Amino acid sequence: MVARMKRLGPVFLACVGAVAACGDDRKALPDAGHGSGSNQHDAAIDSAPLTAVVITNTGSVPDIYEYRDGNGDWQAVDAPDANGHSTIHVAKDFAVLALCAGDGSAVSAAEVYATVADNGAFIRCVTPAIGTGSAEPTFPVTGTMAQAGSLTLSRTASGTTSPWAFTVHASSGTYDAAAFDPGETKMLLRRGITVADAPLVVTPTFDLVTEGAAINRTTPTVANLASGVTIQTDTLLLTQTSFFDLGAGSGSGEILTAPESLLAAGDFEEAEYIAFTATTEQVAILLGPSSGTGAVVVPSVLTMLPPITGITFSAEPGARRASWTAPPSGGDLRFDIFNQTQELTAVATQNWITATAATSLAFDTSAKGFKNIWFIDTTKSFFAELSESSFDPATNAQYTTAVADSGATFALRAQLHRQRAEHQRRFPVQRAR
Repeated sequence: MVARMKRLGPVFLACVGAVAACGDDRKALPDAGHGSGSNQHDAAIDSAPLTAVVITNTGSVPDIYEYRDGNGDWQAVDAPDANGHSTIHVAKDFAVLALCAGDGSAVSAAEVYATVADNGAFIRCVTPAIGTGSAEPTFPVTGTMAQAGSLTLSRTASGTTSPWAFTVHASSGTYDAAAFDPGETKMLLRRGITVADAPLVVTPTFDLVTEGAAINRTTPTVANLASGVTIQTDTLLLTQTSFFDLGAGSGSGEILTAPESLLAAGDFEEAEYIAFTATTEQVAILLGPSSGTGAVVVPSVLTMLPPITGITFSAEPGARRASWTAPPSGGDLRFDIFNQTQELTAVATQNWITATAATSLAFDTSAKGFKNIWFIDTTKSFFAELSESSFDPATNAQYTTAVADSGATFALRAQLHRQRAEHQRRFPVQRAR
């Protein structure tokens, strides 16, 4: 279904990026043996100098914002400057936590485990919606579409006759509108429709013949697919004011993209190719460029990361832990665990895994001020998975392979897909707006 989607509830990301680091004076590294991974530190680094590392917060102002040098005590990160930057001083490996609290037990929190060799880190949490105050008023927006199909302007309406009249409701603001035929072979974009605290009649009629263009459909060759997978594709289009879902392809791996003739500078497109089984996923997220019209170019070949194997999941205070004998190779590791109101993630870079000889990853709940009400009750519905990602600059594609905790509630897996989409739209290194 085509829709302009509004994000409900907290969404977070944590990732490592290219931020300059520089040297500083050294202080002793606290005792090792406590942290997210099962790792041991080399005592020889106790005499090494400290390094200044820039941490960039790209989300809400955290309620808890802390870091630890190695396995030392958690301590406060300085408040971010106007660009979201804070500087910490660490010996070699470190952890950073950003936590945003909502009503009751609602929480969005991210941890990054990295080293000075990673040249900084990006981290993000978003304050969960607070259930107070009155809803923003909406106003009816009416008009006519010449052909059967669907139309999205803040919300989506559909009709089966030609022509048909639509009514949607929107709060005050400026929107773009998109219309599609039933088979999603054509679409149109009309921009700059303003709702100003009153009902609005939109003219002229939306007409796919005079305003529309053909949607692109591409089926790439896909390498490294696991056997027995189900294929799902989806494409998202973000304009300066609105957000549209172009919908899925045929189920055979066909990827839909918007006609570039309809796109404008500042638009951004993202296409997902997902191959999944009951417990595994292989994902390719194709990103439009950060300049120009942001149109996705679908490569002729998608080379997926191979499935993750040899992972076991176990109980962890307030969460779960993913363990391995030999860590997956090729990218950073990310552990997600969440339910409908609580989201916890931990990201570990390959540099951190190597430096600490880690054999597991979990969200560390030992930070100062972390409350038991933020623990995720794994006796109820939850989803957890370990994933590995890498970015291919040649095709502007993010590849992810993941394995899920067999005790998880798989109906919640779509929530993780929304997190990934949010991750890619907002990651400031891969996509600068």
